[in-house]
Amino acid sequence: MRFEEFVLRVPDDEFRIRFHERLTVLAGVGPAERKALLGSILGALTGGSDGTLTCVDWTGRRFELEAFGGRVRGRYADDGSSAPVPIGWFAPDAATLRELVVLDADDIGLPLASPRAGSDPPELTEARASLATVTAELATAS
Repeated sequence: MRFEEFVLRVPDDEFRIRFHERLTVLAGVGPAERKALLGSILGALTGGSDGTLTCVDWTGRRFELEAFGGRVRGRYADDGSSAPVPIGWFAPDAATLRELVVLDADDIGLPLASPRAGSDPPELTEARASLATVTAELATAS
């Protein structure tokens, strides 16, 4: 199964992300945001988040998984017929599905990178110093 597009529905808006056909890397976002996005995608696969995930199955056939109100419905794009949903077809439960879908550095044999000292841009260093000063002033004022 390959993901094509994910649409997360939130009140009065939606968030949309398209996936590359071979590999999608979530870069430029912090760990918390990346974790939240992965949680939303997995929620669409399991019924935990309201959203639509457009996929392609092993035969090349497009289908949509629509999650709404805690349930997931699968529908083939070409004729509207029912498509299998991931839990029960692709994996027995949400935890197993997460292990199959999400890769991190350890899974592909890369060491976790640690930031090099002095590698931050000057603006970030200055902002951190300002934050430390303001935090100390607030602690003293309390």
